[in-house]
Amino acid sequence: MKKLLLILLCACLLASCTSNPPSPSPSVGENTVTPSAGETEEPPGEPAGEFLNLGDYEMADNIHVDQLGYRSDDPKRAVLPEDGGAFKVVRLSDGAVAYDGEANITVFSPGSDERVRVADFSGVTQAGEYCVVAGDGRSYPFLIGESP
Repeated sequence: MKKLLLILLCACLLASCTSNPPSPSPSVGENTVTPSAGETEEPPGEPAGEFLNLGDYEMADNIHVDQLGYRSDDPKRAVLPEDGGAFKVVRLSDGAVAYDGEANITVFSPGSDERVRVADFSGVTQAGEYCVVAGDGRSYPFLIGESP
């Protein structure tokens, strides 16, 4: 079953490199209440000053990323379990949350006979070593850079 999930991950990653990204779904900031006076609205996907202690999260075999890494300007996607909608991309060096998003695309994998979600974090372009955190688990580390 793990081999089948790995095959699905590879297929998703290959498709993300060779196809156009899906049409955007409503972002976090859409259809929300306008901030009151004195409040500021954060752009979706870019939390300000949030840090996580990665020691609180165990490595999860069901959060799949391209462990070879991602080039800065290329699409970046991870595969999460179906119940893993909310996710964060966290920089390993200091635990800073670089991206906070929702995996909106659900796909059925006939090979693994499971439904999974695709998490897009293409907005993260700063070079560094990161992991994806979803629920109480985290992915294996990966690099983002010009030549990961």
